[in-house]
Amino acid sequence: MRGAGGLRTVSLRRRVTALSMLVLAAVLVLVGVLTDVVFATQTRAHLHDELTVRAALAGRLVAQGLPAPEVARRVEAPGVRAVVVAADGGVYDGGEPERAPGPPWRHGPGGDNGRDSWGGGSGAGPGR
Repeated sequence: MRGAGGLRTVSLRRRVTALSMLVLAAVLVLVGVLTDVVFATQTRAHLHDELTVRAALAGRLVAQGLPAPEVARRVEAPGVRAVVVAADGGVYDGGEPERAPGPPWRHGPGGDNGRDSWGGGSGAGPGR
């Protein structure tokens, strides 16, 4: 269909569809950004609260006279690693002692005794 000046006009259906898609894309971007902002804010608040609780616990344990390694061990929590620097300069963390390098299946509860996780020494697996 031609307009008064001889220009082709785009159909109303095409214009409405394009505008609807543009509005939908803008709404999706806005929802994504708002979700990210709210999640980040809540995560920071939770982390701050957890660290405040752990710092207060460390203060109480030191006031009770517990040794630094025990304070470090008790203050740790999932997602919170504790490192205590004693007055003499000693550094203590509450984690497990570091294991020897290598794959974790080589260092089971009994340590590296030359046997693989199946119990055999050859690494052939069970029943071979």
